[in-house]
Amino acid sequence: MRRSSFAVRVALLIISIFASAVLAKAQYGASLEGTVTDKSGAVVSSATVTITDLATGVSRSVATGTSGFYRITGLPPGLYEVVVQAASFKKSTTSNVEVRAEASNAANVTLETGSATETVTVTGGLDALQSEDATIQGVLTSREVENLPEINRDPYELLRLSPGVFGDGARLGDGRSAGFPNGAGGNGGSAGPGGSNTAIFQVENQQPISANGQRVTSNDYLVDGVSVNSLQWGGAAVITPSIESVQEISVLSNDYDASDGRSSGAHIKTITKGGTNAFHGGGVFLYHDPNFNAYNRFNGYLAPPVRDEDAFRQFAGTIGGPIVKNKLFFFFNYEGLRANNTTFENNWVETPQLDALILGARSGTPVATILQSKGLAPRINKVLTTDCTSWVGASQPCAVVTGGIDIGSPYMSYGTYNPSFTGGSPAQFAGGGLDGSPDLQFAQIALPANTKGDQYNFRIDYTSGKNLFSANTYLTYYTAFGADGAAQGRPSADFGTKNFSPSGFLSWVRTINPSMLNEARFNFTRYGYNGITSNPQVNFAIPRIEVQGLPLPGGQRIRYGAEQGD
Repeated sequence: MRRSSFAVRVALLIISIFASAVLAKAQYGASLEGTVTDKSGAVVSSATVTITDLATGVSRSVATGTSGFYRITGLPPGLYEVVVQAASFKKSTTSNVEVRAEASNAANVTLETGSATETVTVTGGLDALQSEDATIQGVLTSREVENLPEINRDPYELLRLSPGVFGDGARLGDGRSAGFPNGAGGNGGSAGPGGSNTAIFQVENQQPISANGQRVTSNDYLVDGVSVNSLQWGGAAVITPSIESVQEISVLSNDYDASDGRSSGAHIKTITKGGTNAFHGGGVFLYHDPNFNAYNRFNGYLAPPVRDEDAFRQFAGTIGGPIVKNKLFFFFNYEGLRANNTTFENNWVETPQLDALILGARSGTPVATILQSKGLAPRINKVLTTDCTSWVGASQPCAVVTGGIDIGSPYMSYGTYNPSFTGGSPAQFAGGGLDGSPDLQFAQIALPANTKGDQYNFRIDYTSGKNLFSANTYLTYYTAFGADGAAQGRPSADFGTKNFSPSGFLSWVRTINPSMLNEARFNFTRYGYNGITSNPQVNFAIPRIEVQGLPLPGGQRIRYGAEQGD
């Protein structure tokens, strides 16, 4: 009795999951439809229309109605063979009929009278003009996605090529997406994560494109019929598929039907690749090595020559084919990114003697606790010429000594306020006075940064009679780290991200009869990261403190500790 009750509960749970998933869009939204007529233009009813996917050998059949019309839905994009048979007419066979992703495709057929044993083969294909609806859309095929240049190998960078879509693809000096004046990017607009700043591993990819004047945040992203929209930023995708796994991308910019009523902006529908009856594979490798980079000779007279130290690698590989021909297929894709880059800044930094002096004078205070924390030393690549020019120009005390410049010493006892901050003589900027010990020095600071990304995509499709079962998953890993130039490149101020974004779906499509099919689906998409656990090198329990009031260009300050915000 208990065992039976448990089985009933499990069955009800499964049914409820599939029933709740029926509201999701179908995995494939393309259809092939048309009218079958004879030479005189009269419609042919009860004709049998059979279409076969040339890549997988999977067939679907339907009969024309009294008006000679037929329609077959839920088709993956690709090339098909269309065979039409009717009594008192020759069989018509048309190969290489193109079905575009997520669109209604026309395939009108004209039959010739004669014996059903005779066959008329049409080699020129059917009319490819899209006349089935008034939707304004563009289609990016796998060939276009693979061969057209994209920034950081992000397929979404090609969306601006679609009709009705505007986007200039502008980038900032550091390579980030510039965005629109009122949109995403690093231009101080209305905020947002920006587009493809970290290739396909962007945690939230918000492409700066507008569909017929709509806001960036109104865009909608789907992969295999599943929403991959961010819940934090509108118009941002949390899954960006690898170029190698994209079959087609359809971009609808206007005049949507009811199934696309979610958003008023562009609807970006990506269909991923599956296996075929033939084994196919490929790979790509992009390699940037700093040893081949030239030195920058225009970095200033006093600064040493530097060069771009970016070590950048992108690589991908795919394989797909049949497990059982005409029935069971698989496809696997992997893409990786490795980037190691060290930039340099010329900054003022404190000397070890100053840290030791303050520790000795302020032992047991919060300041001493901060100065004793790990990873405090700046990343000094080279000490540069250090002088008192800025201090002399500001009428502040300064003396050049061995190891740097002397600008003062601790002022009286701990907790005593220095009146120089509210007025007084310039000599008070020296605190307790010049003591002959080096406090600051001018140096070239190294700022290392590295990025690591891995994306795994695995898909399997199984056809059995009237049933099609599919499973697809994307596993995207992203790890990034960067030194803080404002904190003189101290290891204790480094900040990084460790992110894992999984996405997957299961679907079951059953053709009930030639005019009806049903789909049950389960899917999920997730992204998340924890800034605290991802940065064990940072002691978030201590605040960032700053040495202010230095007469330096740009308001530079000596900063200890990591920047703390959201």
